[in-house]
Amino acid sequence: MSEMAIRIADGKEIKIGTCNEMFYCRYDQWNQIHYDYMQNGLLWRIPLPEEDDIKPGDFPYPLIRTDYKPWHVIIDESKLELEDKSLMMRNPGSLQMVEKYMGLIASVKCYHGLKLPESSEETMFFWNGKSSPLYLSFLENGKDQMFVCVSCRCCRKTWGFSFNEIAPAISSLWMKLRLWHACTDYWFSLPSKKSEDKPYDLMLIGAKNRAYRLTTTMEGEYMLILVKENNEKITEVSGTWEVVRNKLLTLLENKGEVFEMRCRYLNEE
Repeated sequence: MSEMAIRIADGKEIKIGTCNEMFYCRYDQWNQIHYDYMQNGLLWRIPLPEEDDIKPGDFPYPLIRTDYKPWHVIIDESKLELEDKSLMMRNPGSLQMVEKYMGLIASVKCYHGLKLPESSEETMFFWNGKSSPLYLSFLENGKDQMFVCVSCRCCRKTWGFSFNEIAPAISSLWMKLRLWHACTDYWFSLPSKKSEDKPYDLMLIGAKNRAYRLTTTMEGEYMLILVKENNEKITEVSGTWEVVRNKLLTLLENKGEVFEMRCRYLNEE
């Protein structure tokens, strides 16, 4: 079932998703549309940096194409908790393998690249240039927190993780930072939040191996703290997310994604 909304900027009716999967709209664009059926448990398109200028309703679909997976959505499956991987393997999907010259179709279980299906006397399974089919796919607005979703590109099974659970496996620093911000900001928007549940401190290593902690106050103010070897803590900066993020970028090594983020954000000032 298509989910339709009105884009506020031009009054155009747009398609934002199908059933609960908002393929064509990000959660941070919620204030740019009129949508009558907002509820918990919707899956919103993952906020890729390279798609920041695309309006809701104008996103290409699918996010993952046959021969392309954006760098920012790659995860390192080896850093998933064993309990989480066991859960994923206990929930296999289904694949169809086709031999077009014979017209033969075989249906096999998909274990999302975490293990092979069981071989038998007539059917054998092997890896050939194994690669992980798992990727960051959606943000889910839950009742008590924002979940980061991981999907299998082969069978499309999807799982939701808290930020703390999935953070070690996120390969892209840029994505890790923006998902940390999205999950933290969402938590502060909840009317039922409790002080003892304040989420998501994020530790990062800066230039000269200095350790920094991203955190927040209960009032929703962001903070960047230098953590010294003797565990002394010095606040580098506090304020809005943009102020704290930009200060952090000046303290990280200026290479790779950090260089890209500096070009994007620091040149805006």
